[in-house]
Amino acid sequence: MILSGSLTGNGVPNGFGRPRAQTGSAIASTVGHEPVRSECITGGVLSSGLLAATSKTILLDLREDATGQQEMREILGKAKTVRELLKDVKYSIDYYQREYRWHQKQVHELVDDLSNKFMEEYDPEHERDQVADYPHYFLGSIIISKKERVAYIVDGQQRLTSLTLLLTLLRNLQREHASQVSVDDLIFSELYGQKSFNLHVDERTEAMNALYEDRHFSMADRSESVRNLISRYRDLEAYFPPELRDRALSYFIDWLLNNVHLMEITAYSDDDAYTIFETMNDRGLSLSPTDMLKGYLLANTDETKRADVNG
Repeated sequence: MILSGSLTGNGVPNGFGRPRAQTGSAIASTVGHEPVRSECITGGVLSSGLLAATSKTILLDLREDATGQQEMREILGKAKTVRELLKDVKYSIDYYQREYRWHQKQVHELVDDLSNKFMEEYDPEHERDQVADYPHYFLGSIIISKKERVAYIVDGQQRLTSLTLLLTLLRNLQREHASQVSVDDLIFSELYGQKSFNLHVDERTEAMNALYEDRHFSMADRSESVRNLISRYRDLEAYFPPELRDRALSYFIDWLLNNVHLMEITAYSDDDAYTIFETMNDRGLSLSPTDMLKGYLLANTDETKRADVNG
């Protein structure tokens, strides 16, 4: 099953029907529609659309097993708010995922997209509860592979990492504000006094702790991914609009958490996850042929040997 494209007017992702070899027809059904106003980003182009924020699309993938009989596997797609996607949820990055590589350009585009859409509706005379009626916004898709109750990010970690950096900045900008919106449980969770970040990558933990605590972090002898993490946070810090740093800040955070949506697509097998990974890429930063080949080889390598191969 290959999923690609934007949302159509009824909230269902467009672009079904690009089956891989030996894949039968796909059946898509959507239940619980509650369309809301939104904008949809597709390949960097902004187009009008409707987002079914509470809909759940069930995609059934028909394949032939070794006996020639069709077996049915499902891929689940659901539009979630930023709050629903990140609150008290742990994500790991799979073996064929790339490092964090967003550049200044992608971070600026993210801030521009979100701040411009928010400012179209914001009025200083509004009460905070009026934010619930602001337009909804669709930020893209992420691909998740569920294995042994662990959610692995197959595609979308660039976007989720950048959102986590933005939430960390928003938390720090609120320090001197009387009215604050709690975002801590979207950044990390705590168990038995031990804090762990919701987007868990071991080599990033020290850097993320420094950013969360708003203290200096030396980038000397750090990996490219960690250096990018710190640099992109500094870009966010410098580029975040002054007009959103005062009274509008809590309004913007409310809107970001509750009115901005992503489509979470969940697969339950490595094969399906790789197929989706192969065809859907993060906005603004496509996979290189080397990334694609690496993913294919690792997906078809015995799990006990993946660490050696990936090294």
